[in-house]
Amino acid sequence: MAANVNCPFCGKLTDPKLANCPHCGGPITPGALSGKSAPPGDSASLLPRHCPNCHTSVQDGDIICTKCGTNLLTGQRITKDQDSFIDVDSNNRKVLIKYLAAGGLVVLLALVVLFFTVFRVNPVREATSLAEAGKVLEAINVLQQYLDNNPADPQGQFLMGQLSLRSQQYTGAVQAFEAASRLEPENADAGLLAVYAANMQPQASSINAQITNLRHVVEHHPDFTEAWYLLALLQGISGNYPEQIQSFERVLELAPQNQSMLRFVGIAKALQGDIREAQADLERSLRVDANNADAAAAMGIIMQTLGNTEQAREHLENALEYGTSILSQTQTRLALLYIAQGHYEEALPLLRMARTDDDAPIADFYHAMCLQAIGLEVEALQEYERIKDVSNHPMAGEAALQMAILLSARNDVTRAQESLRQATQLGAETSRTQTVQGRIHMLNGELTEAQQAFRRAIQLNPEYAAAHLESGLLYVNRGVLSEGIRALERYLSLVSSTAQNARTAEIELLVNQLKQAQQGT
Repeated sequence: MAANVNCPFCGKLTDPKLANCPHCGGPITPGALSGKSAPPGDSASLLPRHCPNCHTSVQDGDIICTKCGTNLLTGQRITKDQDSFIDVDSNNRKVLIKYLAAGGLVVLLALVVLFFTVFRVNPVREATSLAEAGKVLEAINVLQQYLDNNPADPQGQFLMGQLSLRSQQYTGAVQAFEAASRLEPENADAGLLAVYAANMQPQASSINAQITNLRHVVEHHPDFTEAWYLLALLQGISGNYPEQIQSFERVLELAPQNQSMLRFVGIAKALQGDIREAQADLERSLRVDANNADAAAAMGIIMQTLGNTEQAREHLENALEYGTSILSQTQTRLALLYIAQGHYEEALPLLRMARTDDDAPIADFYHAMCLQAIGLEVEALQEYERIKDVSNHPMAGEAALQMAILLSARNDVTRAQESLRQATQLGAETSRTQTVQGRIHMLNGELTEAQQAFRRAIQLNPEYAAAHLESGLLYVNRGVLSEGIRALERYLSLVSSTAQNARTAEIELLVNQLKQAQQGT
């Protein structure tokens, strides 16, 4: 078997028995093209100088005509539809590279899309992982970027609410939970968490936000008893008692066995001013549960409003014994009953306990009054001054006025006048204020100014008995008996319907003496 030889044209191994090279088509035997012999090793000289087809000049060593594609060794033209033809023209090469580059770019873009759609971490899961790692703010940033473009994702909004709540960003939490609740109304937790987040805000408007979100919850969950109950409580806080009653009645419909709800309905009706209806509901509640402390407390307050002092006292005392949840209000109400009956020693410990509750500031004031009533004037003055200086204290003006009364009784005119000025600045501009002003004028010997002050007090409130008393006594001291008798009689007519005491008996005696003296003259 003969060994393979190298083609004299392309240099590739080929069978020497073949007439032409299977790789380039060149003749294996030198001289096969022209019939002439060629020097050994000079295979290029066997090729034509011009293309036999298009006659274009070719270079030494070219096998293929670059213009028409003719094989210079065989004379056969290769067409463009043949797989073996590749146009090596420089312009065509550039076009080919351009198309190849464009195809590569398309493939690259497809890979990028595949990465982001398949392999990239979901932003909600990514934020959850960051939060679990303690990176809450970073989680919020990731989630916020996602929600800016996908605000309708309820899960993302719910998670944003949780993260905002965790970082104490309550406004953002409310907005996110509200969005989640709107997008997914069946998610009652989103609505309830919106209520909780709103409750954490200091603004008064947060009550309205809580009510709005709870209404949304009960609208889509009409059998959610606890939501109705919470809505009723908030409606009571906002003063919307008619709707509060409806909400409590809805709770009773959903849970008829829970008759304790009757006490809330009764309390709501009492606050609305429907005292008789409230009384009936509370009596029903107490028949169901006689030891219900809150119902007893509410009934005591209603009885006090109706003027049934003994029944009010009994119910309030029972409420304290049973352990009412409205402890400070019950203690204060019972203490006021004791004060009205002149039992200051019994009222004082109740007020001392009630005043520790921030929600019962009125107990502060009456505690100081009890101290004054039992003769502890220095301690009372200290309490009045403390209350007066507390910002936004509801009894600050009354405390300043009471200080003025106590100081004027102690003949401390300068401090009394300053306290009265502060009382006026704090809004205590009443008949009582003008009456105290008149007393201070009298201490200074300013009788005309005092009489004018008493007259202003009567103009502000013709039913204020103390102003008539002070005015009448001043008229008598100035010798104007007719005016003095008229003012004192007016005083007696005003107090006769309330309570008779040693002072009224003294004034009656004085009036009789003045009339006799007037007749004698």
